[in-house]
Amino acid sequence: MAPCRPSLVGSRKVLQTGWPQQIVGAKSSIHKSKGGYTRGSDYGEWVNHTIEVSFNPNPKRAGFGPDQRLNPWQHFDWESEPYKPAIKSPEAVALMLAELIALEQPDSEFLDSDYQE
Repeated sequence: MAPCRPSLVGSRKVLQTGWPQQIVGAKSSIHKSKGGYTRGSDYGEWVNHTIEVSFNPNPKRAGFGPDQRLNPWQHFDWESEPYKPAIKSPEAVALMLAELIALEQPDSEFLDSDYQE
């Protein structure tokens, strides 16, 4: 396994890996041409799959603070507040009331004992 070395891609510093290896299957190696289907020369072979990873904190974070922690973007100048309970639609209130009424109805066991005389 080759060591990973940082490189510059544009203005970004990225780390490129030569692994993990992937097998070249039919989906990526078989192509349609005028004469039918052709299979690539690397079909069924294991090839290195290059992955580029950058370590730039932007745009997710504004940057590093003096204590080397990532600073969040400053969008608001007030403290966040807890969410208010959701407003229930008239249909939702009617369904909850119907469920409550249905749960308050007597069981069949209770009805059977009343009629046994």
